[in-house]
Amino acid sequence: MQINLYFKVEEGTITDAKYNVNGCSTLVAITAFYVEKVIGRNLENCTDFKASGIHEIIDVPKNRMDRVLLLENAVNACIDQKKT
Repeated sequence: MQINLYFKVEEGTITDAKYNVNGCSTLVAITAFYVEKVIGRNLENCTDFKASGIHEIIDVPKNRMDRVLLLENAVNACIDQKKT
């Protein structure tokens, strides 16, 4: 399973977000949900993304929590890349 996230950032705000997911339908769904919610947010505010937050909003089965953790890692990697 793999997630690639791409953020377009203008003046510190995410103006567009794209993703490429290779994985199960759960992974695709939580990634699509996150990308929809992140547009318009300040990049710095996205660093507080935690798997538990998504898990509370979307009822992800416990045996699929590794998908949420994979998304968390992809988000943090994308943010780190934009900061450099």
